[in-house]
Amino acid sequence: MLELQSCCKSIRLPSGDTLQLLRDLSLKILPGESLAILGRSGTGKSTLLGLLGLLDTLDCGSYRVDGQETVGLCDRALANLRGRTFGFIYQRFCLMSRLSAFQNVEAPLLHRPGRRADRHKAVYEALDKVGLIERAKHKPDQLSGGEQQRVAIARALVHNPHVILADEPTGSLDRSTGTMILRLLFNLVKEAGVTLVVVTHEPLIAAQIERVLELSNGALKDGNL
Repeated sequence: MLELQSCCKSIRLPSGDTLQLLRDLSLKILPGESLAILGRSGTGKSTLLGLLGLLDTLDCGSYRVDGQETVGLCDRALANLRGRTFGFIYQRFCLMSRLSAFQNVEAPLLHRPGRRADRHKAVYEALDKVGLIERAKHKPDQLSGGEQQRVAIARALVHNPHVILADEPTGSLDRSTGTMILRLLFNLVKEAGVTLVVVTHEPLIAAQIERVLELSNGALKDGNL
């Protein structure tokens, strides 16, 4: 379970002014739940996702991951917790251009204990789930946008995380490809039994997810209303 309580987050603007993105925000996400966070560009959706994924820190408040308070943890402890808990999917795929699809998917496993043969087996299984076994040796610039995002999904799932955090996962794709990617993502997440959090500015995407919250003026409200 992920639980934010009375959280605040602000950023410093180039002008020197401070912009308050999250104001006394509280949120509880249950294991296995699928949640969409809907909001316009600039409302702090990606900031909230970064906080959930331990990529950023709160100005104030509490954040517990499976009951463990994360505020005050050292960088190494945060990295360890992040690495075993979360898988990330980004709008622009964030694949390493010099690595093959196989090597990109393998990357989250390289610093984990285990045999090389087991690691490679997990990578091939992940690529098989997204239908890209035959493209394993191809580099990102040899893949279509939809194929790159499928590699990113395989990378996010290969280490069996508890939570998938997806930031505008279809934002760089055409509507048809985006629909296919979402269907694939939803099916794989359901099959794995993991929690899914998607941030998006598209109501049609949010509507496909069981729970929707809208982020506006630093606060969350029910987006299904």
